[in-house]
Amino acid sequence: MGELGWVILGGLLMSAIAMIGSITALLKDQTLERLLLPLISLAAASLLGGAFFPMLPEGVRSMSPLTAAAWVVTGFSAFLLMEQHLHYRCFGLDPRNQATGSL
Repeated sequence: MGELGWVILGGLLMSAIAMIGSITALLKDQTLERLLLPLISLAAASLLGGAFFPMLPEGVRSMSPLTAAAWVVTGFSAFLLMEQHLHYRCFGLDPRNQATGSL
């Protein structure tokens, strides 16, 4: 298969993947509610993997590895605390009472 064939095949595959999101409009509310959190987690992990992690080596090169690691841990901790605070204040959910389970 030539280069043009690979480009067309890749475009068709990416279009098919993008259309998967439209399937959620056809799901029942109960099924959508059950799938929503894992889908959001997948989207967040994709953003981290595609945008944040490739920038880490450049950050480590510009400062000491210990300082870079401290900034990463501080950032993740700050966002975790902010998320827990917003869940508690906006939705009245106590994170200690939330059951966590596997997918």
